[in-house]
Amino acid sequence: MMDYEKIVEDFSWILEPQNIILSPDSDWMLCGLLLTKFTNSKIVWWYDWKIMLIKDWYEYQDCTFVDMDINRSNIKSVWHHCVIFNKRITGLNFNYRENCIQPNIIRNFDGKNDFQQKYPFGTVHLLICILHHAWLISSIDEQGIRPMLFTDWVWNNLFWYTENCLERIDYMWINNPKNPLYYHFCGNQHSFYEIMQWLDSFLRMRDTYNAEWYYDWVSYIIWGRNKRTWDKLKFSKPNWEPINLVWNWTLYNIHEIEKVRIENFIKSMARYLWREYKEESWYWWDLHLKTFSKWDFKNINLTNSAYLDLMSNNPFSMAMTSSDNIEYTLDIV
Repeated sequence: MMDYEKIVEDFSWILEPQNIILSPDSDWMLCGLLLTKFTNSKIVWWYDWKIMLIKDWYEYQDCTFVDMDINRSNIKSVWHHCVIFNKRITGLNFNYRENCIQPNIIRNFDGKNDFQQKYPFGTVHLLICILHHAWLISSIDEQGIRPMLFTDWVWNNLFWYTENCLERIDYMWINNPKNPLYYHFCGNQHSFYEIMQWLDSFLRMRDTYNAEWYYDWVSYIIWGRNKRTWDKLKFSKPNWEPINLVWNWTLYNIHEIEKVRIENFIKSMARYLWREYKEESWYWWDLHLKTFSKWDFKNINLTNSAYLDLMSNNPFSMAMTSSDNIEYTLDIV
């Protein structure tokens, strides 16, 4: 069973006010809403593996990265992808155990042997359980079943990786009626059809926030009306080129139209959960821009030797996105 007492003892900083850098994808909004409300943290901004945006008076080394793992002993982080390729050879430049709350590392799961057993939920579910153990959160609104099942495609995982999800629900004490997630995973009496209808209405709400364009520093470029961008704050293209930013003669601001789109979606998510969006805790302007180099193993055979070569480069962050691929970043370029 998950030892929350040890997690809180080893990583007590998660219960304290933090300056948070978020991943701009999937359950980042829920993590931001959770931590700003229950730990009085501030969102000082974003890292998408290619670009980092951070409020002008903060240094990223002093911040906590949430919804991503950082492979530096002096940087705090929380995430849930597999980062160990082969537990038998992990060693050189592997620093995740120092300051990263990582459910797969806690269980010593690797991608080579345990990929089908890896953590199947979102970062926010892990944080809720930790904060509940520390008496910081006691319940979640009944309407929260929608985002709790939506984020990180949890509703897919429940039926695609059923054995893993059932085992993890037991392991994380989610089947305990006192757990805030109990109602959403174990305790409600709603039919599959009713839950499907709820999710469908949530997805329709989400789609109203799709971005139809992005700003490329000069003009607006059409994404396409049917392109689903919903919970993603886009500030870089696949070729690493920054977008949706405005130079304010000193630093960068998130473009106002993109800011309003994302901020309104955050507020919509808040209405399903803790009904509070602390606007003063989220920074959208006067941001430094830092660039990283991102790579993967899509065209390289992922072997023990290749993994050791990767670790010799001391990656800043990495994640096994499939059993034969690792996405990773190297330091600021």
